[in-house]
Amino acid sequence: MVFAALTRRFAASLIDGFALVAISQLASRAGSIAWTAAVVAALAMGCVVLPATRIQATPGQRLLAIKVTGMDGERIGLARSGLRFAFSILTLSTLGLGFIAAAWLPKRQALHDYGARTLVVNRSAKPAEVARAEAPPMGWLNGALGVLFLCAFLGALYAAFDARRTFESRERTHAAIDDAAAYRDEVGAAILAGAALPPPPANLDPFTRALYVQADGRVVIETSDALHPGGRIVLAPSRTPQGVAWRCSALHIEPRYLPSDCRS
Repeated sequence: MVFAALTRRFAASLIDGFALVAISQLASRAGSIAWTAAVVAALAMGCVVLPATRIQATPGQRLLAIKVTGMDGERIGLARSGLRFAFSILTLSTLGLGFIAAAWLPKRQALHDYGARTLVVNRSAKPAEVARAEAPPMGWLNGALGVLFLCAFLGALYAAFDARRTFESRERTHAAIDDAAAYRDEVGAAILAGAALPPPPANLDPFTRALYVQADGRVVIETSDALHPGGRIVLAPSRTPQGVAWRCSALHIEPRYLPSDCRS
């Protein structure tokens, strides 16, 4: 068999997707710029550069002994590899239907292969074999298995971007709490002095809709709907021999976005 089995191709995509998720998770700890740079670099190297080298494959394809070639089995250049990656974005935009086309097209081409005039074949296939080969009918069973692998791959991509979204929401939530720290300390000083509670500051964090103090000294942070619709973070004071201690709680905000002391 010259052409790579659809199930093997999707398994390779799944490996690449999980690798991207791992890189995304690690880079998210270093900030948004580092995350963007790491993801772009991983996609460029794994999906554009490596297929144009002697490896002729993404990391997942390499592990599963398949490779990308031109229509006559020749090694593709960087420009065609980049074109293939660009077409793969179009394939993803079809909710993966462009991948399933490889189950029935004569040379097992997915939509991005068809657009870039590339093939995915077994690593051992020689150029002469590729040039004259025609794939046998795929069959519905393998096509169904391919759909399952596709769903898993799309799930991995969703997980990567969900990790990014979670990171941003967590950072913005923490920033809103940190931004309110100075006002919280003013309220604590007023409580200790028995003075009137101070008014909230005029300038608020971009994702804070409102910041105010209740009559009992609780500082309330209302997050914007763009961050957490209906979200509220409450900082409750209590007197201690050392001064004022604060207990944090939250409403309508998932615990994963909050500091550990707010997850009550």
